[in-house]
Amino acid sequence: VSTQSTGCPLQHYFKQINLRFISMATRTYNPAVRVGNWIEDVQLEEDIIKDFQEKKESGNLLIQKTQNVMTNLLRAENLSESREGGVLMFGDRINLQHIATSAVLSAKISNLQSCAELKNPCEVSASQ
Repeated sequence: VSTQSTGCPLQHYFKQINLRFISMATRTYNPAVRVGNWIEDVQLEEDIIKDFQEKKESGNLLIQKTQNVMTNLLRAENLSESREGGVLMFGDRINLQHIATSAVLSAKISNLQSCAELKNPCEVSASQ
């Protein structure tokens, strides 16, 4: 094997193989042609669709959980009737309002994850 200034004959051979490989990699195929691990790709796609459908039927999709939480938090709530002398009892549902600013005390839901109700104790903020 001679190594002249043009390089080793093996280098020329490897260049030819690389060019063929590159041309094969860029070849376009008809979409119906199955290449590589096609059965695994098809199975993976079917598993993803099946998992999505199971979550949808059971109500475990994030959008469904978020919708349930927002529905529960935004529903109208009946406040407790006022008692004689303005006495509050444990469990009364009240609405605290600042007289000067008319701001109302409300639960802070920014840290709420996926539960349907607020847990005690919870952070509060004022809103108008």
